[in-house]
Amino acid sequence: MNTLAENSVIVMGFAVSFAMLASSIWVYRQFFHQGKVFLSLILVIWGIFLLATTILFAPLDTSIQALIYRVGMPLYFAMPALVYFYVNSLIFPDFIWKPRYYLHFLPVLVVVIDLLPYYNLPFEQKISYLETLKLDINKIFEGRDGYLRSDVREAMLVLQLIVYVFVTWANLTTLNKNQWKVPFPVIKWSIFLGVVITVVMGMKLIFLGLLQINLGGGELRAVFAQVIVASTLLFLVFFAFLAFHFKSLKYAHEVEPTTEEEGEEPIAFEESIVIDPELLAIFENKIFQTQPYLKAKYTLAEFAHDMQLPTYQISQLLKYHYKTNFNDFINGLRIKEVKKHLEGDDFQNYSIEGIAKDCGFAAKSTFFTAFKKHTGLTPMEYQKLIQKNKQQA
Repeated sequence: MNTLAENSVIVMGFAVSFAMLASSIWVYRQFFHQGKVFLSLILVIWGIFLLATTILFAPLDTSIQALIYRVGMPLYFAMPALVYFYVNSLIFPDFIWKPRYYLHFLPVLVVVIDLLPYYNLPFEQKISYLETLKLDINKIFEGRDGYLRSDVREAMLVLQLIVYVFVTWANLTTLNKNQWKVPFPVIKWSIFLGVVITVVMGMKLIFLGLLQINLGGGELRAVFAQVIVASTLLFLVFFAFLAFHFKSLKYAHEVEPTTEEEGEEPIAFEESIVIDPELLAIFENKIFQTQPYLKAKYTLAEFAHDMQLPTYQISQLLKYHYKTNFNDFINGLRIKEVKKHLEGDDFQNYSIEGIAKDCGFAAKSTFFTAFKKHTGLTPMEYQKLIQKNKQQA
């Protein structure tokens, strides 16, 4: 590989790795679906992997490369489980995280313990070890940088990938039987992720195979270059798909609520179900004690994320217990706050619009419509009524 091509690969590797890390923050801030934590972590670990690979590929001083060698290795064992859980959160709207799921990440702890001997080495020995590997990668099989040999550790990761690829595709095949309505873009995205983890598994198998043959230092750098290019192309396709279906994937199956003016259909209440008292108590404590509805443009998806519950469960509770929908419910609570402010003495110098804004209404028209609906009066009529009652008192 000539110098220009090498430099291009290095620049590409650094640029894309930082793009991955930045996109993880974007996903966490912009997405409301509960699976956003999994997706953010996937991007963080992917970015760390590409950054480490690029540093090892670049013609940097060995002391710099020794700082990152094996540091991210335990995190890579979390990737298969993260993809699995992210796909599950997409295709199963009633998905809820349970403490026992942490057991899926035990391999991370196992690898941390395995690599303790290397982590505890003096830094000079780490530099010497890495210089030896750069001269002859096959030396990695002659000694141990942990309790396990490197090829055994790599084989463990491949085996883990195979298992999670199988169970992920097994769940994806249930999409046509799934009783929940999953938007088509979410289905496509879920299948795409299944393809991605399958491709990664294939690449890992190839890399493991290459480690078993007699590779020299130059050949190893060629493998690193191919990993950087392949990761870059995969990420570009990944992010393009994500951006193209941003609106659908932002909420996934958790439908973004609309206001009544935007055409929300009235709810029929003929059906009846029993509401779990514990769920009701948790809901009421959250909504009445923390008052999240005072935040402007607060959505059902945001509330579901705060509650760590699927949106359908909250909508069901509102529908059958309170006989309303999410927007009417929080607007009713906001109107109660507005009325308190109008009736009190502390807000006499505030405009009605200012009070409405403080109580969570982002649009003047929405406020006036909601106020009329919940009180039968306009805000000005209600304010005059308060003043009249005070004078009579």
